[in-house]
Amino acid sequence: MTLTTRRTFGKLGLAALPGLGGVRNLAAAAPLQSVFSGVRLGIGSYSFRGFKLDDIVAGLVAVPIGELELESWFVEPGVSTAGRGGMNPEQREALRQWRLSGPLDDIRAVKKKCDDAGIHIYAYNIPVDDSFTEPEIDRVFQMAQTMGVGILNVVTTLPVAERLIAPSAKYKMRVGFHPSGNLQNPNSIGTGDSWRKVIAFAPNFGVCPDLSGRANWGADPLAFLREMKDRLTTLHTHDQAPFGQGQAPVKEILLMVKQEKFTFVPIIERIYRLTPEMDNVAELKKLVGYCRDVLAQG
Repeated sequence: MTLTTRRTFGKLGLAALPGLGGVRNLAAAAPLQSVFSGVRLGIGSYSFRGFKLDDIVAGLVAVPIGELELESWFVEPGVSTAGRGGMNPEQREALRQWRLSGPLDDIRAVKKKCDDAGIHIYAYNIPVDDSFTEPEIDRVFQMAQTMGVGILNVVTTLPVAERLIAPSAKYKMRVGFHPSGNLQNPNSIGTGDSWRKVIAFAPNFGVCPDLSGRANWGADPLAFLREMKDRLTTLHTHDQAPFGQGQAPVKEILLMVKQEKFTFVPIIERIYRLTPEMDNVAELKKLVGYCRDVLAQG
């Protein structure tokens, strides 16, 4: 992220706010608007990679929009957007111990920061691999419950997914399965068939597809979404360019969600890179504005 981008972010997002410590200077602020022509939209924290949690809160207030999918690297210590793959064994064990013994007041503070700005944490997103112990998995669900979310979106494999059946029932939480990559691995998740397998494990298991991987869903992406209508937790809605300039069928999907009364929240993500003259909040405003205009006209 360039200095220019960060300075511009400050002008658009932070200058209008009375202070990050108490965004909007309100306790339990009125919710920000998230429903457009009957469709509830949100923003994914992946759009703020390279920033911090305070930047996310200020950015959503500046857009404005009030639904957030929050990823674990903005909450857990010592974890970057590069993920956990680069951790050495000592770092991985330190993260495990933090999960097991860290005070839940730290998680409540995250929720309060969002609540005070009028932001609802719709889902918590975390990779769960086979290095997780059973107590660690349980703690992840407990952390998500403390945040007040009803959805835990995970990146994992089919064998690990089976280990999530019991805690998801215990905490009465829906689990959405995001693509796990490496689709040559038979235990990977991200094809239509693999999602059909995983949702058969438990009634509260669902799918969290990534729009850039739509070619893996089947011959007709919209038909797959219709098939999974009652199992969708989120759809990571993005393109390799600003909406309307790329190839992803964002307009068609939004209109289907509206006309067929889907109840999940499409989560908008900015996945294209920012050039030095571009600003993150300004780009998110454009993406939300595009969706709002499509829904208003459809």
